Amino acid sequence: MASVEAAQFSDDGDLDACAEALDQQRKQFEIEGKYEDAEQVKMRLDLLQEKADAKRKEALRQRQLAQRLGVEEAHMKELQEFNQHWDQKVAEFEAHAASLQAQLQERHNQEFAEARKKVRGRSLGA
Repeated sequence: MASVEAAQFSDDGDLDACAEALDQQRKQFEIEGKYEDAEQVKMRLDLLQEKADAKRKEALRQRQLAQRLGVEEAHMKELQEFNQHWDQKVAEFEAHAASLQAQLQERHNQEFAEARKKVRGRSLGA
């Protein structure tokens, strides 16, 4: 049993190395005919594999979450840039429309003044 305890590694250590050491120890126990010890080591190995799988799944989940957040941030930035560009274009359009309206009003006033002048000139001359 002391050999089994010696094979106990920290969960924070290299899980693959730990699994390999446990598997070697299990095989050695089987060769020596210590089947109960081999079964205990196998149970520890299975538990270690489950922990390794859980750790890999969590790491994958964290990477996927980070990727998703990155995509969402990029989308939000793109949306903000689009909205800023749109607001700028709307402001430019409204300024241009106001300028055209002012020019049209000025031209209308000038043409109206000229028409009035002609009408007065005709009425005074008649």
